[in-house]
Amino acid sequence: MSQSRAQSSVVGVALLLGFTLLVVGATVTLGYGAISSSTDAVAVNQAENSLSQFDSAASEVALGSSDARRVDLGGTDRGVRVSDAGRLTVSVTNLSTGTPETLVDESLGAVVFSRGDRQVAYQGGGVWRDGQVVSPPEVHYTDGTLTLPVVTVHGAASGSDLLVRRGGDPVRVFPTGNHSNPFTGMRVNVTVSGPYYEGWATYFRERTDGTVSVDETERTTTLTLTNPPPQTPVEAGVISGAAGTTLQGGADIDGYDSREGDYVATKAETGRVSIAGNIALSNGGHLRGNLTVGGTATIDGGSTVTGAVHYGGSRPTVTGGGSVGTLSSGATPLQPASTAGAVRTMVDEARSRNDNGDVSVIDGTTLNCDDDPCTIPAGTYYLSGFNPDWHDVELNTTDGDVTLVVDGDFYLANGAKLSVTGPGRGDVYVTGDVDVTGGGRVSVPGDDATRFWLYPLPSSAVTFHNGVGYTGIVYGPGGGDQAGATITVESGVHVYGALVGNVRELANGAHVHYDHAAGASLPDTVSALEDPPASISYLHVSVEHLNVTDARAG
Repeated sequence: MSQSRAQSSVVGVALLLGFTLLVVGATVTLGYGAISSSTDAVAVNQAENSLSQFDSAASEVALGSSDARRVDLGGTDRGVRVSDAGRLTVSVTNLSTGTPETLVDESLGAVVFSRGDRQVAYQGGGVWRDGQVVSPPEVHYTDGTLTLPVVTVHGAASGSDLLVRRGGDPVRVFPTGNHSNPFTGMRVNVTVSGPYYEGWATYFRERTDGTVSVDETERTTTLTLTNPPPQTPVEAGVISGAAGTTLQGGADIDGYDSREGDYVATKAETGRVSIAGNIALSNGGHLRGNLTVGGTATIDGGSTVTGAVHYGGSRPTVTGGGSVGTLSSGATPLQPASTAGAVRTMVDEARSRNDNGDVSVIDGTTLNCDDDPCTIPAGTYYLSGFNPDWHDVELNTTDGDVTLVVDGDFYLANGAKLSVTGPGRGDVYVTGDVDVTGGGRVSVPGDDATRFWLYPLPSSAVTFHNGVGYTGIVYGPGGGDQAGATITVESGVHVYGALVGNVRELANGAHVHYDHAAGASLPDTVSALEDPPASISYLHVSVEHLNVTDARAG
């Protein structure tokens, strides 16, 4: 008995000691973890304060207040380094031509403090921590003005005592050379890549009104600001930038006003034609209304202009039984700004954000019509082409506008009809060619052309083949010296609305009926975007290089 109790006592003491050691070990481990975590947090907070001081000194050097500044980061020397992380690009796109130009493409670099998996960094005139903004960068957007001094840092440092020097004179990038302020018709993109892209995205969203897009895969943030070309009403049934336009025998142009009634109820000799180049009316072509021409005008073979001919070049030639109403000089033809950039913007936006998945008639990016009509409700849709074969297509605008972005050709044939129903409008953007043929037609109740707009690129060819019908506006101006989308209207075609682009020929028996309601309606180049880019009129961009080294070595 005594020996058993003695063994139990020994075992109890051993268990007590083991438990005590376990508790002490766990306490020490947990305490060490808490102390370590607390130490890391203190170090990170100290790094934020120190790099904010560095930010202030660097700004003085970058903006010219001082040629060099010495900065002591205190106890943050452990883990401090100069990194080449990050890149910033600034590009502008001419919305009339769609031509992009890169203004800046610079490695930003950074001064980085690391502790475990946490980082605090100075980059681009700001301080960033784990994707958040500690101190804002030197980027400012106010009332349509973007000021962007691109501050880069390079060098080598291993201690906490740093010397910041200018790496040369600042380089002004915009305005300079061919670029001036204020401007119109331009899109500006600022893209930042690298480990702090999320912080830049946060800053852009909070401090600008621009569109901010993030690519998680590429680790990039892009800020977009746009100043679109001015939008103008369509004030003529034919507006052409072509060098030459021909109205052949039997071609006929008149007018009506869908605000008052359909074509039959309101038709009148109120057609309007505006040609930047030359025009020839031959073999009985008739313009029942007014003509404005920038080049020469020839009216012969029994052709007529019932109203006024306003000419900017030489006096029109009227021969062979041709006739005009009145003549007046000093005319300026209409020259709407190109929508090329707007079409490309719509394509880019709709490709990434669209409502394709909400309708059964679109499979991926392909229109698949099994029923007549094939109904497309309100929304924005991205298609790789438009060809419903013989099926009718209805754009149902009861709940809002319908926007089709066709990144390819638009083909309406085999008697197919595209119609707009409901109170809204249909807008179709096309990057390829447009063919309405084989009895195809576009129709809108009441012949209201302002409810259907077709926007081809200036490089597109638009052809209305023999006998088809079209109610709507074709809006493809080139802007400036560009003629615009090449538009051909063949024999027997009836267009109710307007044609804007490079209208080369109205064939024998072709008809254009100008809807005067278009004169009070504007093209819609941005409102279909989910997040229209904010406007910008003034841009100031410069590049400032900083060199960072150990102060004791320099």
